[in-house]
Amino acid sequence: MRVYLNVLFKLALGRFSAQFDNHIGLFTLVKMMLDSLVYFVNWKLIPEEEVAAILPELAEWGVSALVFPPCWGECEQRRPGFIAAMVAKIRRLGMQTPAAHGLWGSGLDMSCLEHGQRPKMLRQHADFLRALATSGVKTYTVHPGINEQKTTTEQWSAIRRSVEQLLPVAVEAEITLALENGHESVEDLQQLAAIVAEFQHPNVGLCFDSGHANSYSPLGVVGVVQSLSEKIVTCHLHDNYGSDDDHNPPGDGNIVWQELIPLLKKCPRLLHAESEAGNWQREAWEKFRTIWSEF
Repeated sequence: MRVYLNVLFKLALGRFSAQFDNHIGLFTLVKMMLDSLVYFVNWKLIPEEEVAAILPELAEWGVSALVFPPCWGECEQRRPGFIAAMVAKIRRLGMQTPAAHGLWGSGLDMSCLEHGQRPKMLRQHADFLRALATSGVKTYTVHPGINEQKTTTEQWSAIRRSVEQLLPVAVEAEITLALENGHESVEDLQQLAAIVAEFQHPNVGLCFDSGHANSYSPLGVVGVVQSLSEKIVTCHLHDNYGSDDDHNPPGDGNIVWQELIPLLKKCPRLLHAESEAGNWQREAWEKFRTIWSEF
């Protein structure tokens, strides 16, 4: 499609000047639609020496945007300048990095209460955000760290304080913090949305994760989107069969994408959609591109 539209553009420029504006408009519309899908590759499992060979392959498939992974943030901590070098490689191939996944795991989620670890956690996230400031990243997804059984008042308070402390850094970097849904109960999901509402800030929103909603929420994927729609700024798309968070490509699970995708596209604050399947090979890319462009 892109090759065809480029041909039309050149013909319009050289021969059909009267139709030039129409072709440009069509090309721009299709490009914007495709660019709003940001592709996830599990770079953590790929040796660094192989990255340079994989990036051109992705561009050849038609991938125009990549998710910036937490492992590259970890590399930046050890080797300052890593992020700038990686962004330069990606941009030389005509791709962008509009979405990033923040650091996550034990001691790195927003609810961290460990006295010695909490300041370090906030500093690591702030350093990652600053390093991303010139990368074109617009959303930075973080894990709230909500307990599967019962999230305590202290944990909710810690989540609020974490957002409050990271928000000035995010604003300076022109990046929106996106709190991701996980194992929450309906009550916890409402509480998460309430935190975003309390801030009422354009740089604070939610990340909707389809796999988490399908596996863990009694509301299901459609119900979760409907309850969070006004606050969703990005989303993680992957499939499963409702029992485990398998991170499969579309079709390898029971999510009804023709229902979910139109709902997501109606979310007023949605900036882009991100894939997040463990399988990132070309067949998976084509599945993601198909559901995002056709539904």
